[in-house]
Amino acid sequence: MVSKAVSTSTLTSFSQQDTLVDAGTQALTVDENASMVDLGKMLLAFRSASNAGLTGAPPIASLDYEPGGIGAAVLLEDTTAPEFFGKLREGTLTTADFNQS
Repeated sequence: MVSKAVSTSTLTSFSQQDTLVDAGTQALTVDENASMVDLGKMLLAFRSASNAGLTGAPPIASLDYEPGGIGAAVLLEDTTAPEFFGKLREGTLTTADFNQS
């Protein structure tokens, strides 16, 4: 999916970019201080991990977390998730880092 998102056909087509942005904004919530550069770095890090054959989930505390009655969400482990995403950003993530608690 990441390869298709950063493909030449997507990057050169405004309609495909709009579709991608619409899908992404409905599926992803980020910190208000996150920039487009931050999102691009995250996308490239996920692509790198995918190309390295790494699959799995980050450390999850609850699959049915319901914050403030606004719907269900996935709650990440507050102690291990930051390290997981730090390793993802740095390109040092390994298969041993998945599903850790």
